[in-house]
Amino acid sequence: MKLKKWVMYANLLLIGAVCFSLQYQSTHQFFQVPLLSEKEWIEKMEGKKETQLQYQLYLEGEKLPLYSSDIGEGYLISLSNERGVMLDKITASEGYEVAFLDIGELENFDTMLQEMKPLPFIIYNETSYCKGNAFFTSLPIMILDTYTTEYDGEGEELRYGEMTLFGGSAIASPCEFHIRGVSSRSYYKMSYKLNLLDENGVKNQESLLGMREDDDWILRSLASDESKIREKLATDLWNEMNAFGSYHMKYIELFLDGTYWGLYALQEPLDFKTLQCTSEDTMLYKTCTWPGEALFLNNMEMFGRNNLRCGDIEIDKAHKENLDLAYDVMEEYKYLLGGKSLEKIQLDLDKENLYRLNIFLSAIIGVDNTGKNQYIIANSIGSSKFKIRKLPWDFDMTFGLMVDDRVHEDAFSSFIEDETISYLMSVEPDETKAGLRETYNAFSTTVLNEEHLLEQVDRLYCAIYESGAQMRENIAWKQDVGEEQVEVIKQLIRRRLIWMDEYYNSF
Repeated sequence: MKLKKWVMYANLLLIGAVCFSLQYQSTHQFFQVPLLSEKEWIEKMEGKKETQLQYQLYLEGEKLPLYSSDIGEGYLISLSNERGVMLDKITASEGYEVAFLDIGELENFDTMLQEMKPLPFIIYNETSYCKGNAFFTSLPIMILDTYTTEYDGEGEELRYGEMTLFGGSAIASPCEFHIRGVSSRSYYKMSYKLNLLDENGVKNQESLLGMREDDDWILRSLASDESKIREKLATDLWNEMNAFGSYHMKYIELFLDGTYWGLYALQEPLDFKTLQCTSEDTMLYKTCTWPGEALFLNNMEMFGRNNLRCGDIEIDKAHKENLDLAYDVMEEYKYLLGGKSLEKIQLDLDKENLYRLNIFLSAIIGVDNTGKNQYIIANSIGSSKFKIRKLPWDFDMTFGLMVDDRVHEDAFSSFIEDETISYLMSVEPDETKAGLRETYNAFSTTVLNEEHLLEQVDRLYCAIYESGAQMRENIAWKQDVGEEQVEVIKQLIRRRLIWMDEYYNSF
């Protein structure tokens, strides 16, 4: 037991060393700007009247957020730009200037970030001044301000206001946002659907944090996972393993109507733009529940073919005018999994995609993604012919985190098999086993090896903990989450890779 603890502490020290190196490299240039000495600081105040902090700080013309908690109050400034947000780009309210004090701790700036040590500033003009503090984060910051609230036909609250994003440069846009997800509503903070608008309420496409241009965005709360690592780790891994249709996710810190709301992930949606195709040549379906054997077929028989939602399947709204074909393709797919055919539609399963999907789900222990939380893509390849591919979605229950919201450290031996692989195993077992084995062995030397995956965990740890974001999350939501969560994930990955190596090479 003592040896196990010493191994854990040694790993945490190693992570800390890695994070220090990354932080120092990313912030060293940031402070190549003049800061006030103690003498200069005093001179700025001489002969002036001190007032309360009532002025606003701006970056590139956009208001910076004011962070307030039990440990202090001050503006939170993002350093997510690779060149650093230079202090001389920060301005004060009209008629005032701002200057920062050199407190002599800038060589230990990684500690300032992680422990939220403030950098004092002064806002002044010829007659008065006020003092304040600035805190810093290496993550982007998003601000959502609500101006008006409306309700849609189903009673869903829609909030209209302004979105401001600091991350490399400042971007502001009118927006609408609302709570997304069903099960996530039970968590201590919600996930949101964000729609960017222009001044006339029309969709406004912007590229956020280097991701694609879009008006449609998702804000994931990451609330089910104490470590805040699993969901992004799985997303990044899928992008490394997937041959088409990548979608991206970036960490941010969110302020909601003036209150710090914690660590979030800004994500692109999965849609036709992701797939680089259109609704004219591709059918898109989402699996919403764990599929019963004939749930779609039974619901189609009982309720007809008139709805976008049928049993465990949700048909993309783009197909609303062509529901007959959308139903024909899905009906044929469901019959195919049952070993039958209606012979109305010819389906070609993309086996390489399905092999990658099954190995990926096995690697992340995706218990909530086997059938559920997947997209089924049917690409037209000829008259009444479609190629079937699948993409996973929603990775909140992965790497040992199960549907009971508990981390199961014995999950490393969980058997994960997608329904399509089960079908292929039943009709062509030798070819399927060979395909899975060859695909796994190719990935085991690249992205599915221990060194690579543990490096990715360290990278995400650095982003969350060394930015101070985890500390602010803990304060905001009265939590006590520490570094030990990282070692839990690492240990599970080590054991899972051993299990996978034995399993896929046993065929």
